[in-house]
Amino acid sequence: MQSGIVSLIRGIVRLRVRGDHAETLLNRLVDEHMFVWNVSRLGDELEFDLHLSDFFRLRPLLRETGCRMRVVARFGMPFWLARLEKRKMLAAGALVFVTGLYLLSSFVWSVEIVGNKRISDSEIRRAAEQSGIHPWAWKFRLPQMDELSSRLARLLPDAAWVGVSVQGTRVRIEIVENTLPERRELMNPRHLVSTSDAVVTEIFAERGKPVVRRNTRVKKGDILISGIIGDEEMKQVVVAKGEVRGLVWHEYEIRVPLTQNRKVYTGNEHEKFYLVFGNRALQITGYGKSGYAQEVTLAERSMLRWRNVSLPIGWMTEHTKEVRTEEFQIGAEIAKQIGLAQARADILARFGTDARIHSENILHENMDNGKVYMKVLYEVEHIISTERPIVYTDMEDLETKHNKKE
Repeated sequence: MQSGIVSLIRGIVRLRVRGDHAETLLNRLVDEHMFVWNVSRLGDELEFDLHLSDFFRLRPLLRETGCRMRVVARFGMPFWLARLEKRKMLAAGALVFVTGLYLLSSFVWSVEIVGNKRISDSEIRRAAEQSGIHPWAWKFRLPQMDELSSRLARLLPDAAWVGVSVQGTRVRIEIVENTLPERRELMNPRHLVSTSDAVVTEIFAERGKPVVRRNTRVKKGDILISGIIGDEEMKQVVVAKGEVRGLVWHEYEIRVPLTQNRKVYTGNEHEKFYLVFGNRALQITGYGKSGYAQEVTLAERSMLRWRNVSLPIGWMTEHTKEVRTEEFQIGAEIAKQIGLAQARADILARFGTDARIHSENILHENMDNGKVYMKVLYEVEHIISTERPIVYTDMEDLETKHNKKE
């Protein structure tokens, strides 16, 4: 008796036979070593299954017994292949779909991190990438899980244990962090002192003793918030905390050329087209170099989406455009505005976006050798306090003052 799988591979034909000698036909089939199964009587007809190879040997036996037959159903690989041969595009599409599904299931789609509190996700992901764990990595190229765990544990010294597991297309990294003693607040005594000559505009003292007031002029290094509190009889050193803002004068020497350079497109362009699989790209068209002396490259990338899920398959087009450098003249007033804007941007970059420019005074301005020269004085309000540790001389000065009063 053959298994069902073997029968499906050989092909199965279901027949209905009518005639006075239908039972004789079954006996003759058995005599000819033809395998017959699922035999049943339906009224005056017999129904049974037969292998496709035996079906073509059936005609002489039908003549011999005087029976007539008709095919009810067909099963098995020969009939499936015949249907696919009529639908070649459908078969090719099914093959591409199965191949694509297999390839997609061979990638790592996402990396999940659990259990971390102090160690940042970005630090863990950097360590994982160094170990070969990242989205769109081939799963079969990953080392053994215990080896990956050991690598991550070496790269993450703050982790007591690291576990790595693969769940479908997702890699799960589980972190158990070291138990560290509670960090204590910095207790080294300190003052807050001025970073430059200024006029104090705002004082916020969270801890310590303010020694200046608003509209007070201070010099660089003067104490703004003292870390020594109390009176002559009872004094204590603390960590001064707070923020002091003040008006500071900054002088800028600005130089702007009247001849400027800019890059413009010539209209010539070289295009390349890529198929994208994860973080890998396969070039399809546009081989060869552009040959441009100056060029810029702009990339347009599109990924396929299914509902709200972005699939790791898409395409990318690179446009390499030729550019040339052109010189153009600007007026003195435009050059002046460019220089002032650059100076303002430098002030915000140095002192933070919360810095406020109160005034802008041009002290000197002239034009020489195709350039505009300016000397500008800015009045800027920004944070002027910085930390300075309390040293023994500070305490000694305090004792001297106390003794003089006595």
